[in-house]
Amino acid sequence: MAPGAPEFLDGVDFCFPVRRLYDRGRVRLNDACASCARRIWVVVEDGRLVAVEPTAAWHVRAGGCGVNNVFCRPACAAEWLEVHRFKAAERGPVHALWA
Repeated sequence: MAPGAPEFLDGVDFCFPVRRLYDRGRVRLNDACASCARRIWVVVEDGRLVAVEPTAAWHVRAGGCGVNNVFCRPACAAEWLEVHRFKAAERGPVHALWA
């Protein structure tokens, strides 16, 4: 990552909440923890979270669209943030995105 990129991305505002992208139909996200590569999946149907595995999955949005990550647990997110030095604009359990 280029020097100064974390500081620049920390100042970028988000266009809209993630959940608006999934308001209709069924969407399944298959991903991996950005820290340890453990499998993560999320199922959203008609704007409602149906399932998330692991249940402790955590999200971090820290800057522009390129810095939106999911983690298998809060500790993995904390480790990743420490290494990448982003001040997370938003972070928390994945299920809270659809609360």
